[in-house]
Amino acid sequence: KAFEYLQKSYDVSLKANQAFIAGAAGETIVAMLLAEEQYESAGDWCEKVQPWVDASNAPGVIFSFQMRREELQIAIGDPALAAENLRKLAQSATLAIDPQMVGNAYLAIALAELKLNRNDAAVDAANESISRLENFPRSRLLAERIKQEARIARGDGEAVIEDIKRLLEECKEFILPSVKLKQSLSLAYSKAGKYEAALEEMRQADALEAKRLKERGREQVNFMSAVFEDRERERQLARLKQEQIALKSNAKLIEAEAQQQIINAQYATQVRNIVLGLSGLGLVTSTLLVFAYFKLRETRLIASRERQLKDQLSQNFDRQAMLLQSEEEARRKLELTLERKQRDEAIGKLTGGVAHDFNNLLTVVLNSNQSMLLKEKHLTVSARELLASSTMAAQSGASIVKQLMSYARQQSLVTEPIRVSDWLRSVRGLFQQTVGESITYTEEDLSEQSVITIDSAKLTTAIINLLSNAKDAIVSDGIIKLTIRKITLKVSDPSGWGENMIGPYALFEVIDNGAGIPKQWISQVCDPFFTTKQSKSGTGLGLSSVLGFVKQSLGELRIESELGKGTATRFILPLTHLEPTNIMPEVKADKTDWNKSILVVEDQEAVRKATTFMLKMMGYKVSEANGSEAAIRFLEESNPPQIVITDVQMPGIMDGLGLRDWIRANHPNVRVILTSGYMATNDDVGPDFLQKPYTMQTIEKILNHEATE
Repeated sequence: KAFEYLQKSYDVSLKANQAFIAGAAGETIVAMLLAEEQYESAGDWCEKVQPWVDASNAPGVIFSFQMRREELQIAIGDPALAAENLRKLAQSATLAIDPQMVGNAYLAIALAELKLNRNDAAVDAANESISRLENFPRSRLLAERIKQEARIARGDGEAVIEDIKRLLEECKEFILPSVKLKQSLSLAYSKAGKYEAALEEMRQADALEAKRLKERGREQVNFMSAVFEDRERERQLARLKQEQIALKSNAKLIEAEAQQQIINAQYATQVRNIVLGLSGLGLVTSTLLVFAYFKLRETRLIASRERQLKDQLSQNFDRQAMLLQSEEEARRKLELTLERKQRDEAIGKLTGGVAHDFNNLLTVVLNSNQSMLLKEKHLTVSARELLASSTMAAQSGASIVKQLMSYARQQSLVTEPIRVSDWLRSVRGLFQQTVGESITYTEEDLSEQSVITIDSAKLTTAIINLLSNAKDAIVSDGIIKLTIRKITLKVSDPSGWGENMIGPYALFEVIDNGAGIPKQWISQVCDPFFTTKQSKSGTGLGLSSVLGFVKQSLGELRIESELGKGTATRFILPLTHLEPTNIMPEVKADKTDWNKSILVVEDQEAVRKATTFMLKMMGYKVSEANGSEAAIRFLEESNPPQIVITDVQMPGIMDGLGLRDWIRANHPNVRVILTSGYMATNDDVGPDFLQKPYTMQTIEKILNHEATE
């Protein structure tokens, strides 16, 4: 909307020959396009706006515009030349230039030096920027972030980590700088070899980013609703104006008729005076000639006036019709957006209910299988194979539930190190089923047994989205190829995947020979609700969700396409040195030091019995309660256990969260572990949380880990 208003301001100022307004509006448009990474459009606007900026004679506008041109060079041109030009520009700044502009110029210099891997120069430029942005906290924190990343790149070690922690205390009220600084802190921990701390900081950054996007989404919905109400008021005002124009037109017609009568009376008086003045033989002839002259003149005046009024009425009606048509189209688009949002919310609620019930069933299967493996020491090989197959099937079911939750955007990332080849082997059948039998589908894994720390369900969903798009783009017979390979990015790499992307990455490619995408749509295909498919055959959320997942996983995404030749979608994800998670861990024998007393609170009898039996087989002293009321009675009448494991969603006087609060108030020494098959958010559960379905290994890990609250 801001871009639309700025463009209108630019067009109006051109017509009015207002160079200052045109230059200022054009410079702001270039800045917005750079922020959206629309570099080609930004370059076109630079050429268009340059004459008006020069003609404006405004030092601030000229300084800011020159800085934008150099920022474009940093992004797609020569960063070294851009850094040199920016230094000259900043050093030549006069007192008429806003200090914030000069600070932003040094910030751009720091970005260019960081991109060139000249880390000392980047730190110096960032310090200059910080000194000039002292009164602008948000911009200063962004400059601080560039400084710390340059220090990380040159290997300053622990000092960087402490400085970033201090900056995080300063920017609690700014969500976006907090996200960026936490990402930088994660990178610093990773460089220092503290991978667990790096993962924790990245999770916190992801949580903050999710919160920011959620608030932004809520603001956008409120904005759309307000726009809809404003449009309704504008339509009513347009109808009133149309009626007013019609009334004015009628009034003008009546006025014209009255003027006609006045003119007739004047002409009649003139004719009478002329007739009285005439005498002799030419009296009658002269009278007729004079009358004909005035009558012809009167007729021409009236006809001209009628044509003017008709033309004016026609123009007014055409203008009103165009306005009404525009308002109707805007209303239809808003209704479609709101309809899609309501549909997404309904899918999310339905998926949540299915996930809760299905995960309870899978918990029973997994716990029963592992309890059987512990209890029956002399099972035959066939029996153990059957139990292993059943466990694998239950784990596959849990993976499917995660994919459903990912589709509905009801689940945050749950990352773990996985080997790419193992992941591809487990989902190969699902990919083939997505593409179908009528299309030639091939896979090629060149990743050399690489390991990535990722949410495997979200990765699977992303590839399914890309395969589905490729399938829909193929009219008849076609070819789709999925390729995975390992690449190593360097500072001088011409591919330019992104700033600060250095080191080993896994590259995922989905290539088809379908219809392709028009060039003017490439920059929009990842926007929410934008789709190239026919109406009601696509939601416009597939590629936007893929982009969000890739960005959240510290990767980058690219789309290349040509009409009639096909589309290639590529994204990269960073490799890790961590050991991959074992898909089917071995069941360990009883431990002699497991001597804790546990109360299991669960309203689903099958889940409660299976969990209780498994814990007893593991060597714990276990009691059980059917719901929160039974749990409270047990705690008041018996010796309280050391640990309470309670489901979150339970009927009765209170749910699991309420029971946890009651236990904390009445039995502060009892540890409470929450468990659930589905929660829309994990913000309130804390670190002591078990996601259903859980296995013996996951419950063992949390039971033998002290609470961190």
